[in-house]
Amino acid sequence: MEKKLYVDVSQKRLLTTKEAVAYTGFSRYFLRPWATKFGAVKKISNRLFYDKAKLDEYIDQIAPEPVKE
Repeated sequence: MEKKLYVDVSQKRLLTTKEAVAYTGFSRYFLRPWATKFGAVKKISNRLFYDKAKLDEYIDQIAPEPVKE
């Protein structure tokens, strides 16, 4: 069983794949192609990072209103 990852991302701009998965709740298989479409994936050296500001911006565009219960 995989352990849960708890990440304080409030002070970070770029997230690792594990952090981005924990932050968005998306699977890593969904996250990469989805984030690549709108430019949130940044490659630095041989590592991939996800731009938190772009993730937030795009999520706000596709779901601008919170769900009312």
